Order: sequence, then structure tokens, then C-alpha cells
Amino acid sequence: MMTAKQAVPIIRRCAQLYEANLAETSILFVSEENGTLCSCEAEFNRHNFMHLTGVDCNLNPGEFYYRALRNALKPSAFRMKQDQTTEQKLSILAELMQFHNKACIIGEYDGSRMNLQTDVLAGTVRSVLGFIKTQRLYVPNTALKEDIRNITKKAYPVVAIFKKPRLAKTYGAPSFVNHKRVSLDALRSALSEKVDF
Repeated sequence: MMTAKQAVPIIRRCAQLYEANLAETSILFVSEENGTLCSCEAEFNRHNFMHLTGVDCNLNPGEFYYRALRNALKPSAFRMKQDQTTEQKLSILAELMQFHNKACIIGEYDGSRMNLQTDVLAGTVRSVLGFIKTQRLYVPNTALKEDIRNITKKAYPVVAIFKKPRLAKTYGAPSFVNHKRVSLDALRSALSEKVDF
């Protein structure tokens, strides 16, 4: 079983990856659902990071994140969950911090886990990010070591992913496109109010 001391360098590395790739950005997932292009927008704030690690912590989420980034997070500041979910999350968290450049699957959560409250899942057959709906957008609230197909009502292929700074009005060129399933022209047409490329 992983200790808090062993978890600190993993959390620090993942915080650095989160800062470099996702912090203060919005991600637009475009999926193909029964022949129609659908989109789902998620916002990644710095205070969302702690929830993805699965630790129990007395620090507020922002302070936890900044301590992890500054290499000032101490093992005494948090606790690993006894059911080993923290260890499972940390084992796949680094790859999830870079998932905006890769093909993935998206779907509505099927409610099959008693202790999991999330709305939409995006990921692969190995690792998944969960998102909960806020007033405006979805925000990440969990990371899972799981095959997404096992916990969604129906899984749909993501055909494009766009990324932008959180406060920018529109998305530029996609960071990922499955050219076999969708053309850039089709994306421009379907997302004309959200993209500008």
C-alpha cells in the first residue's frame, strides 16, 4: 500500500503536468453520437486538481495545489484513503493530465457506483476523468482507473478536442482530430459559434 510520503512526488509531478496542460483552460470535446456531432465543454481551474488525486486533506484545494507545485507539500498535510482509491487515482493521473491530445471516449455516467457522484466521463479503456455540471460548464471532479465503457450509459467516440485559455471567447485549431471520422469543414460548420480556425 502506498504511503503519503511515496505519494508526494507523484502528486507534485501531476500538479506540474496539470499546470502545463490544463490549468485555467477550457476543453471542448466533440463526439459523434448516432451520426450527429455533439459537444461538451469543460473548464479546468487550479482548485479542481486536489479532487482528482483522491486524498483527504485539511488544506483548501487552492493551497494544496500551490504547495504541490512549489514542492512544499508535506506528507502530514493529507491522508491516503484506506480503500486504496487514492493509490489507484495516482497510478493513472499523469496520463490523464495529457489526455487533451489523444483520442478518447465520452459518455454519461450510468450511476453504477454507490460512492461516485459525477455526470459525464471522458477517457479511455484504462483511465477516466469525471465531470460534474456547474451553472455554466462541466468541471473535473474525479479520476478513475477504469474502462470508460463499463461505467457509461453509452460510450461515444470523441472525434475532435479543442483547447483554449479559460477566458478566451473562441477555440482555435483542434488539439486532436480523428480525420477518418470528421472533416475540419464539418467541425467549423457544427461549431461555428465556438471555434475560429
